[in-house]
Amino acid sequence: MFLIFSMATSLLLFGCPYESKFPLSNSSESTIDTLLIGSWDEISAKDEEPATSIEINIFNDHEYLSQMMSRDKGSLTIQGFRAFETTINHQKILNIQEIGNKPKYNFYKYVVSSDTLKIASVLKDSIKIEFKNSTELNTYFSKNMNSPKFYEDVRVFIKRKRK
Repeated sequence: MFLIFSMATSLLLFGCPYESKFPLSNSSESTIDTLLIGSWDEISAKDEEPATSIEINIFNDHEYLSQMMSRDKGSLTIQGFRAFETTINHQKILNIQEIGNKPKYNFYKYVVSSDTLKIASVLKDSIKIEFKNSTELNTYFSKNMNSPKFYEDVRVFIKRKRK
């Protein structure tokens, strides 16, 4: 099934997201947000197939396993991810890692309201320093995450109804 965003597809979808060799926290400290579980389609023009669909599944007590399908000019790309949540200053952030690639993390703030998922990637240009560990990275997020230039524009997805 599918969710969370890869480095290559993220470039197409979200500009240039920030990459880190460290997550914001340890996945063993994370909990599952059951509101995320399911299939999501990006809002697009009427009568048009969604350009991006994500599906989020529970992998274990702390992590999600997901896939993302993206369509561009007749081409279909499917990518798998593992993800877990970190909450900083009451904001939920997904630590996302593409399956099969070197351990790198991208970060996406998200909010689920009713059947709507809003996500925004952390921009590469919003972080210009190197971190030695997750604690330093988490502290930086805590101090800077409310800056208007910290995140990419919000993307909106609607939960697909089960048939």
